[in-house]
Parts: sequence; structure tokens; C-alpha cells
Amino acid sequence: MSSFLGPIHHWLYEKIKLQEELTRDIAKVAAQNNWLPRGEHFADSFTRLLPPLEEAIDESNIHGWLQDRIYDAEKRYGQLIAEILKGDKGSSMGSKDSDNESPKAGASSAEASSTEASSAGASSAGASSAGASSTEGFYSERMAELEKVARAFGERHAMAPYTTPEEAYRTVENYFVSGMPCDRVNQVVEKTEDVLSWKETVDIHQGYREGFGGGTETYYLLKGEVISGMLNGTRLEFRSEPWGQSSQQSEAFYHFSYSSE
Repeated sequence: MSSFLGPIHHWLYEKIKLQEELTRDIAKVAAQNNWLPRGEHFADSFTRLLPPLEEAIDESNIHGWLQDRIYDAEKRYGQLIAEILKGDKGSSMGSKDSDNESPKAGASSAEASSTEASSAGASSAGASSAGASSTEGFYSERMAELEKVARAFGERHAMAPYTTPEEAYRTVENYFVSGMPCDRVNQVVEKTEDVLSWKETVDIHQGYREGFGGGTETYYLLKGEVISGMLNGTRLEFRSEPWGQSSQQSEAFYHFSYSSE
């Protein structure tokens, strides 16, 4: 990555800001529902309002500074989810130990994090819920509410009705943090007029699993809900073969294609 501030750094910073926006949405719902100890003040400790990049960045260490912002944003997001689900009696996270302290800004450099995901689908009539079946017997009311928040976030950033599979992939690349650009996590493996498939060569979110209470199933589930919401009103569907399906798994695959409906 360049040692001079340029478009790629602004692009990455915008993705971090979108992650912060989703974290704020979830923290707001958590505070409204009294899901966290000490209420709204504790919920706010998981959120950050980011200043303009030029005002905040350490230009002597651009790469390291951005990497730390990714680590901080994703760690706090994971901690917030873990805190919420600790009190959900139907949640598998309820039995896991997680960090009870409010997060601190500026943690160390980004690691990478992991797990299972769920597939999300969408059609011109609207996307089907990505996590509806996968959460049954695994999470209960709070997880269902988090899915709604994630889906609403996606709908707020909806793609245009006639978005193509390739355009949908580019949009996802512009919205979700997948490490640093030099990590080259996402690689396109098939591109036609009707299909765009890509793989993740490394489970880049694995390093944040402790923040999620020991596992990152929820990260991929909520990401699927966001994508499902973004596809609402398009002719596209989204399928995934995510991380966590086997212990020998070395890649994860994702697909955008036109809906057959």
C-alpha cells in the first residue's frame, strides 16, 4: 500500500465507516431493548464517530494506522454482539465467556477472524431471510432482532433494481472490510453475464472470534442478512459456501446470479 494518502486509503476508510454505521444501528437497538448492563452509556462505548480521514490519519504510518482502525472497528463489533447474546437464553453464546469490559479504541494491528456463514438469497420480489432457518434452535429473540437490524442496514444501502452480478460483487467489495487491500482476500473465479463467483483465500475475520464470544458464526450470518437486504428489489440471488463447513477447509466461495423465479 502506498505511503502517500490516495484514493485507495479513502476507499478503505469509507468501508470502516460503514462498519461503524452498522455497529451504531445494533447498539441503538440494544439500548432501546435494555439488553446491556448500564444501558445506553455502555452501548455507546462500542461505537465511534470517525472524523475526516485527513484530520485523523498518521501520514507517517498510513498502512499501520488503517490496519489498527480495522482491528478496532471489528473487535468492538464482535464484543457488542457477544454482550448482546450473552443475555439471550436461546443463544449458544450464553454459555461462552466473553470480555465484559467496554472496548478501547486504537487496539493493535489487525488479525484475521473466522467461522460459519449462512447463505442469503434475493429476487425481484425481495430477498428471502438469510438466517431464518439457520437460527432455529441456535439463537432466539435477540439474534432474530439483530438479523432484522442487519437486513434493514442492507436495505438502506440497496443496490439498483437492474444491478448485474458483476456490479453486485463490486458493491460488496466497496461495503465490507476484508482486511487490507494488499491481503488480496477475494479472488474472482467465474465471471459471465449471468454469474459472478469469487473465493476468499483466507478467513480474514478469524482473529476476532474471541470478541464474538468464541465463534464468529454471527459475523457471517449478519453479513448475509446485510447482503440480502442490499439485493432487495433486484433480480439477483446470493449463495455461499462459507467458512466453517469443515476443519480441512482452505477457501470459501460466494456467488451472485440471476434469480430463476
